Amino acid sequence: MSGGQRFPSSVAGPVAKRFVELIAPYCDQVEIAGSLRRRLPTVGDIEIVAVPKLDQRTGGLFADVVSAHDLLADFLDQWWATGDIQKRLDKNDRPAWGPRHKRLTYDGIPVDLFTPAEPDRLGIVLVIRTGPAEFSHRLVTPKDQSVVVGKKPNGHEIRRPGLLPQMYRVQDGWLTFRVSGERIPTPDEATVFDLLGIDYAEPWNRG
Repeated sequence: MSGGQRFPSSVAGPVAKRFVELIAPYCDQVEIAGSLRRRLPTVGDIEIVAVPKLDQRTGGLFADVVSAHDLLADFLDQWWATGDIQKRLDKNDRPAWGPRHKRLTYDGIPVDLFTPAEPDRLGIVLVIRTGPAEFSHRLVTPKDQSVVVGKKPNGHEIRRPGLLPQMYRVQDGWLTFRVSGERIPTPDEATVFDLLGIDYAEPWNRG
């Protein structure tokens, strides 16, 4: 979710589709999120949520150590080395190229790639990254609190209550029980809406 230059969706959409097609072989699941998914006429960036394919590899002195190798991360490192994608710096000249979030530029358009390794949290990540920002803020805010969603012509804040039941919290990209910290599987968006006790809304109706 960007506040800088805007790109027509008619331009960004095909770029996003090509990007998804290129990374899809290295993903178990991949979805376009953000403003494109909400069908806005212009977007500040392309947001993608992808669950990487993991290759189980053995190692250690006796080949008895099993580790999960991220095939998507490997592909992106190789792709970056060709110069066809560029790492994108923030205002403090810092890159984001970690295992769960990569900030890059592809075909002249900023891309934010979110990569939860666990399919069981795809739903909560996709809802949050689809937005809009006000809806995402309400989603992670308890019902007994409120968030600012805009301003009236006189400058007074417009506030709406949070959507999160008191028993839950969103932590480290998971929906969890507030007291125990137990993680709650959210394999899809419908599960998130059911747990919150609200009717499912299509992305373009979440304003």
